[in-house]
Amino acid sequence: MSSVEPSPWLSDGLYRAAAAVASAQQSADYLEQLLPSLHLDQFSSLPSLPAPNRLSVAEATHEHQAAMVTAHQRVLNVWEQATTVRRKRAMQELDQWLCSLPALWRKTLLTCSPTDVISFMERSWLAKHGGTVLPDGTTVASPSGVNVCLSSLSTGFSLLGRVGSWSPVTPQGNPIQSAGLLHWHKGYRL
Repeated sequence: MSSVEPSPWLSDGLYRAAAAVASAQQSADYLEQLLPSLHLDQFSSLPSLPAPNRLSVAEATHEHQAAMVTAHQRVLNVWEQATTVRRKRAMQELDQWLCSLPALWRKTLLTCSPTDVISFMERSWLAKHGGTVLPDGTTVASPSGVNVCLSSLSTGFSLLGRVGSWSPVTPQGNPIQSAGLLHWHKGYRL
C-alpha cells in the first residue's frame, strides 16, 4: 500500500479502515437477507466448473493487498477534491469543539450525540460561518451553508462506521440522521 498521510482530524489508515468496515457490514447484512431466498437446487443443471487453482498464502496475500489498493483508489475517485476538503474541515471543526468541552463531558467523533452536534452548530459553526447579512445588519450562516455542513458531517460519520438512523436507546447510528437534528435543521431553514 502507499504511505499513509496523516489527516488533520483522523489518520487516513483509520479513515480507510472505518470505511471498509462499514462497507463490509452493509454487504454482510445484504447477504444475510438474500441467502434465505436462494434455492441451491436451481443451480444443479449447470455444468460443473473446473476446480480453481489454489493460491499459496503469499499469492493470496498479494492478491488481497492489490485489491485493497485498487479499492482505495476507487474510493478516492468517488468524491471531488473540494467535497473531500469540506467534509474533512467540518469533521475537524466538530472534533476541535468536542475537545474543548470539559473533561467530564468529553465526547469524540465516535461517541457524540445529535444534541452535541446541535450545540456545536449553534454555539460554534453558525458564529464562524455567518456570511448572509440580514436587513438589521446582523450576519448569519446561509441555509445552504448549513445544508453543506450537515451533509459533510453525515458522510464523515458514515465513513467512521456510524451508519443508519440515530437510536437514542442504544445510542448508535449517525447523529445527523436523528429526529431532533432534522427538526433543528428544518427550523433553521424557516
